[in-house]
Amino acid sequence: MAAAIVPLAQQAGDFIHQVPHYLQAAQDHSSALGRLNDRFHLQQRITDAIKGSGGSAVNEVVRRGIRDFRSVG
Repeated sequence: MAAAIVPLAQQAGDFIHQVPHYLQAAQDHSSALGRLNDRFHLQQRITDAIKGSGGSAVNEVVRRGIRDFRSVG
């Protein structure tokens, strides 16, 4: 389990750095992501999910990861 935390943390960091690019592409109606966003309203659904959870889902994942990492170490 602990071996998975480092790559997951790296991937999460990479994703966070790419978010502005993804948001820009989602608003570009000629891009593949923009067409998906137009069709399925992805950006709105993601925004609603984040607001609805109050970030608690993300916080819970981080808390559990830290707890599991401490129990291994």
